[in-house]
Amino acid sequence: MAQTTSDVVARISGAYSKVLDSNLNQTMKFLTVYSIILAIPPIVSGFYGENVDHLPFASHPFGWQITILITLIFIAISIWIMFNKRWWK
Repeated sequence: MAQTTSDVVARISGAYSKVLDSNLNQTMKFLTVYSIILAIPPIVSGFYGENVDHLPFASHPFGWQITILITLIFIAISIWIMFNKRWWK
């Protein structure tokens, strides 16, 4: 009787462990994709924070707005790529 109870408890804990591992894997996948998307704005704005004279739109009156637009375009492209590769699921 004790052996049967022990086997049932081991099977239930194994199944529960697999569900938790699956949920953790999905959470880590989402956080990885989210961190990739959030890494794009510092990369683009970092180039413009270096005070380099020959960057595109550096002396343009709407240079900062154009930089934000470029960042949003890069974010949209990366999200599109991740959806097509089925990383964001």
